[in-house]
Amino acid sequence: MKAELERHPIFGEVRGVGILSAVQLMWDPKGRAPFEAALFENGVIGRAMPHGDILGFAHL
Repeated sequence: MKAELERHPIFGEVRGVGILSAVQLMWDPKGRAPFEAALFENGVIGRAMPHGDILGFAHL
């Protein structure tokens, strides 16, 4: 699974143990450049939902 995730164009660091995985989103993974604006700084809260393949967002 890690090898497949590492090929995604906006995934920087991919880590995990067993069936759990985490990815770091970056606009330039090779140059290690993160996105310039964070969600919270723009009034948005994001979190993983319990369904496993859904990200939830709330606008403040």
